[in-house]
Amino acid sequence: MAILTNNTKHCSKCKELKDLTLFNSYKLSNGTIKHRSDCKACRSINQKLRWKSKVRTEEDKLLASNKAKQWAIINKSKQQAYQQAYRSTERGKLKARESYNKFKSLGITKLQTKKAQRKLVDNLSDGYIKGLFRNRVNSLNYNEVTPELIDLKRKQLKLYRDVKKKTNTCS
Repeated sequence: MAILTNNTKHCSKCKELKDLTLFNSYKLSNGTIKHRSDCKACRSINQKLRWKSKVRTEEDKLLASNKAKQWAIINKSKQQAYQQAYRSTERGKLKARESYNKFKSLGITKLQTKKAQRKLVDNLSDGYIKGLFRNRVNSLNYNEVTPELIDLKRKQLKLYRDVKKKTNTCS
């Protein structure tokens, strides 16, 4: 059992006497503040070990991915604010520079990548259509999208585009 003396406490893991500020605290419903029995450092090490040892199935990964996608759709403004804040940090700027240098070393400019992307969208390429299925909330894995499904989606998109053109020319 942990022993409290003034503002110190024994950690249940490393058995060292430490200051109370080195322990996570929590508040009970009656207002009493308690401290965890293990210090922050020991807890951090324990959590990392548990995380690494956990076996994750493909189903678990897909579930987590879908949950993250749903959150992103629901909280679009929060995500944009987070990304903007990240891009203003040193790490974000470094990542942006690395990405820029990668394309530069390949001899590709930003304009060329945008033109290439526009071409894929205009031509309704298989990769573009597969990406549409992956970006939905109840997404399919890349290899689950069949050629028949791609053809149907391509026809649907062409119809949408034709209808849009007709309505624009009529008005």
